[in-house]
Parts: sequence; C-alpha cells; structure tokens
Amino acid sequence: MKLLLFLLLLFQNSFSWPHHIIPLSYDLLFKLPIHEFNGFTGSMVLHFNLSSLSDNITLDAVDLHSFRNISLIRSADLTEPSLKSIKILKETVEFKFEKSLFPGQYLLTIGEYNGRIGNASEALFERKKPLLYTTHLQPNHARRLFPCIDHPAVKALFRLSIVHPTDTVAQSNTIAMDVHVENRKWQRTIFQATPLLPAYLVAFSVMPDSNLQNRLEQ
Repeated sequence: MKLLLFLLLLFQNSFSWPHHIIPLSYDLLFKLPIHEFNGFTGSMVLHFNLSSLSDNITLDAVDLHSFRNISLIRSADLTEPSLKSIKILKETVEFKFEKSLFPGQYLLTIGEYNGRIGNASEALFERKKPLLYTTHLQPNHARRLFPCIDHPAVKALFRLSIVHPTDTVAQSNTIAMDVHVENRKWQRTIFQATPLLPAYLVAFSVMPDSNLQNRLEQ
C-alpha cells in the first residue's frame, strides 16, 4: 500500500505544473541537424497568461541549454521587465526578473537555445536506415524539445517552422503553408497553426527528399 501511494505521488509530481502560468500559444522554430554538437537550435515565443503575482517564469525543460536573447513584454502596456537571471535546473528552466510580474498576458521570447538529438525513441531522435529525424514527445518529453508547460491537461495553439537541409523535406501534424530556400544549404518549412493541443502532441519529421533523389537518379 505504501509503495502504491509513493508511485501515485511520484506520477502526480512528474505531471505537476505552475498553475499561475497558462500558455495561450507557442511560436516555435527548430533548425536541424546541427552536426557540430549532434543537436538542434530552437527559438520560441510563448504567449501566456499570468494569473498571480510572480518574480519568475519557470518552464519544464530537460537537456536544453545556451539560452540567449531573452525578453519579456507585458501585453497591456508593452513594458519590458528586466531579466535578472536564468537558472537551469534538472527538470526546469527559471527566468527570474528584477521585479515581480503583475497578473496579465505576456510574450516571452527565447531568441535561441540548443538541444540534443538522441538515438532512443523519445523527444527528438535520429534513425539511420532510412535516415530520419523525428519526434515522439509522449508522455512528457516535449520539455526535451522546447521549454513549455509539459502537462497533458494544459493545451495551447502551436505555430511551427522547421529549418532543414535543402535535400530533405519536413512534415508535421498540420499542412505546410510555405517552403522557401534560405541559402544553398538550408530551407524553411512553415506549417499551419494547430488546434489547441497539449505539448506532447506536437510532432514533426525531417527526411530525405525522395522526389529530388529520383530526379538525380534519372
């Protein structure tokens, strides 16, 4: 009985979230693969509602690092609170501000951060044969891809863009609206916004462009 209670408490803790942070939408950009560190770079704009006074924004994040170009804007008056510190913990990242934040809507921008591409079937991972980069974020691996409120009951709208090699294609769980070449090496695929989803249902894949390969073989 004690073991059952312990496991139940552990399960609840793994899916707990700060109730004062209510995500409304995420704008996500991922660039992959980055071979220099076997990973990806990401950037994010989180539109959220803060329901109580707080001096920090703490999000679920695992194995994400090198956060830079952080800004926060309060929607009501477009003021920009001053960032005091960034603290990376085992399961979270904490953005602490010089003064307490009043309740209301905010836009948190993370200009860039780095993450890992694994070889296990979780988070963002790589398969060799055939070559494939894909995601599996259930039950709580979205935090390994982007800072978020990684709880199955918390839903938001997601707008996703992928920067990937020009000899590959990117797919997601919404339709691609636009694909444009950035340079000889990279192109960007922009997807339609999702309906309201929990973070673990965000999904994408990057794979070789079979049409391009067929043309080259002819």
